[in-house]
Formats: sequence, structure tokens, C-alpha cells
Amino acid sequence: MKRYYNMLSFALTLFLATGLHASSVSDLRDESYAQLTDADRQVAAAMERLQNAYLVNKFSLSNSSVCYDTEACADLTNASVSTLITADTTLQSASLIASITTGFIPLTDTTSSACAADTNGNAPLNSAGFSPCLASSANYPGYLAVEVRFKNSSQAVNISGALDGKKVLFLAKGPGINAGFIQYSSTTLPIIDRIGSFVCINTDGTAGDGINNGGRLGMIGLQTGNQMLVTYLPYQSTLGGLGLCLK
Repeated sequence: MKRYYNMLSFALTLFLATGLHASSVSDLRDESYAQLTDADRQVAAAMERLQNAYLVNKFSLSNSSVCYDTEACADLTNASVSTLITADTTLQSASLIASITTGFIPLTDTTSSACAADTNGNAPLNSAGFSPCLASSANYPGYLAVEVRFKNSSQAVNISGALDGKKVLFLAKGPGINAGFIQYSSTTLPIIDRIGSFVCINTDGTAGDGINNGGRLGMIGLQTGNQMLVTYLPYQSTLGGLGLCLK
């Protein structure tokens, strides 16, 4: 009888623990989905601004960075970016994004591309406003891109772990199914006349790299290992959005 009771007690404990775990993961998933949906509005708007700017100034397009946090603004200022826009205080408080940079990735980069976080947990930035470790000149020289950097938990205490400090890169492509990437070289200007879509680079990175520290956007670390919490997000723009990073 005692043995039966012990087995029943163990089964009940396991059931409750499993149920609580499933419930907590479900809550985390819902929270992450809601936060990603809110952030995606900003990302979609940045893509559309770049699309319009490229239509007008494709041969003389200047890189631009928008910061939504004091720490992010300081990092971009210290990197000597040419065009830095500071969001108003209301938007800074509401946004879970730290900064967004749009423009061309440099052909060469004198900034160290070593993946090592600074004291604030971020990878270094170059004067173009990109993180060389993510938007590497070796991999994407002259590509037209959007880099999105999310706030960390010290900048936004309620941010989901699936967004906390994450960084993603979007590369612009021309219109059409088989369109190529929009880029320039040392001898040629961009030949594609407009932006049709983007693809997302959402890397896991490695622990301490200041990029995603071993877990990409949408992923969270659990006792059982990393788990992708959100794998689908509706697009809020015909150009795409954060949903491209969650496939």
C-alpha cells in the first residue's frame, strides 16, 4: 500500500511539474510573440523608409541610425556614425529595440570584427553603424542592409529572454522571385533599381560574443536546452519583417 502511495505521489508530482513547465513555457511564448509583434512595427517602418530613400538616392545613399536608448545612443556616438537620430523620450520608453541602422555595409572595415562583448554586453560598432561581427565586410561587402539591435534586460526590465540583447541583420534584394542582393563594389554602383524584399540573418552566435550569445532571436535557454519559442510572425509589410528571422 505504501509503495502504491509513493508511486501515486511521484506521478502526481511529475504531472504537476510537467504541467507547470508547459504553462510557463506557454506564457513565455505568448509574451515573446506579443513583444515581437510590437517591435515588428518599427522594423517594417524602417524597411519602408529605406525602400523610399533608396528609390531617390540609390547612388548617394547615406547610412542612418536611430537609437531608442541612452546606452545605444552613446555606443553609436562613440562609433562616430555620420547620421544619428535620437528617438523622443516617449518612443524610447515604449520601444524594446535599442537601435536600427540602415544603409550599405562597408566594403572594408578597420573596426575589429572579433566577437567579444563590451562591458554592456554588446559587440562593437563601426562608423557605418553596423556590428562588424554580424554585418561582416568579409561576408557582405557593399550589401544594402538593416541591422536591428534589441535592448537587454538592464535597458528594458520586462523584455522577454527571446529578445533580450538580440541582434539581427536584414539584407535587401530586388523585386521578383529570383532577385539578387542589392550591393555595390569598388568599381560598380548598385544596378537594381528598387528594394523588393529582405532576407534575415539570425545567427546563434557564441557565449559572450555580444551578438546573440549562443541563442538567436526567438530562442530562450531552458534547463533542457535552447528552445525556439516563436517560429511564426505575420508580416506587417510587403517587404517582410521579423517573421523572416523566425523560420
